[in-house]
Amino acid sequence: PRYMPLYSIPVFGLGGGRLFLVNDGYFPNSQSIAARQVMLAAHAVASGDYFLAENYLQNALSFDFRNQRANLSLCDLYLRMGNPAKAKEYAEASLDKKPSTEALLAIARIYRQKKQNLQEILQLQAALRAFPQEGKLQNNLGMAFMETVFRDSAQHYLSKAAGSADAGWEGNANLVYYILVNRL
Repeated sequence: PRYMPLYSIPVFGLGGGRLFLVNDGYFPNSQSIAARQVMLAAHAVASGDYFLAENYLQNALSFDFRNQRANLSLCDLYLRMGNPAKAKEYAEASLDKKPSTEALLAIARIYRQKKQNLQEILQLQAALRAFPQEGKLQNNLGMAFMETVFRDSAQHYLSKAAGSADAGWEGNANLVYYILVNRL
């Protein structure tokens, strides 16, 4: 037809609106709401209000239960509050979506806080198998070996971390600390 009747414009508008509502999974505004809740939780943690931060993060998980940043933030929050069991639960939940070095380091941090050195080393070695060139993992593994009798392994991993760009200055500082402690 050469023209469209005037009443068809609202009909097409309602049809398009219905299409967006039916397919809301394709338009994830829930992720942006969850990100805002995580940001508000970070401000609450910075001000020392852990209860409010926990509520914000739980709210973020209600919008997007597989949100890795919210799970890792809850893990960190529970570690600060002294609850490593719940922290481990959220660290493992963050591994469900896509394994990341932050999640693997969070689990190793839980073992370090509980003073389970062997579990920490095994966790970091498994993480290093998944991410072989990650300098932060090598640095943490070297520091974990420093608390054992395997000082040569500590030197090996700290040397590799010092040569890695993503370990930053921490890798070099820890290698210097190792040399000062063990050579002097």
